[in-house]
Amino acid sequence: MMGVSNYGNTSAVMAESRALRDGLQAALKFGFSSFEIEGDNCAVIDAVKKEIEAPWIIKNVMQDIWTLIQQAQHIQVTHIYREANMHGSGLTPQIWAFYYRHLVVYRM
Repeated sequence: MMGVSNYGNTSAVMAESRALRDGLQAALKFGFSSFEIEGDNCAVIDAVKKEIEAPWIIKNVMQDIWTLIQQAQHIQVTHIYREANMHGSGLTPQIWAFYYRHLVVYRM
């Protein structure tokens, strides 16, 4: 699942967290309930997993993500290194509607 959106002039952490939120909303809307999310931004991934406190700039977006995650039957969130994610690294975060290029969604 991938789309395009313009988040304007914003930070990578904001663009990536908004893209994750938007992707989860779309997937849930289409009836998916199990997710495997991989991302290369430690701050976003660790905040989603609640291993760190969400940076203040994305606190509201993280609240939305946590609410959406509660609707999922299964979710796995994993940090991957940027080098493993090279196929999209040339694109700026502002043009990704779903920056997490490795969202695997399936019905249980």
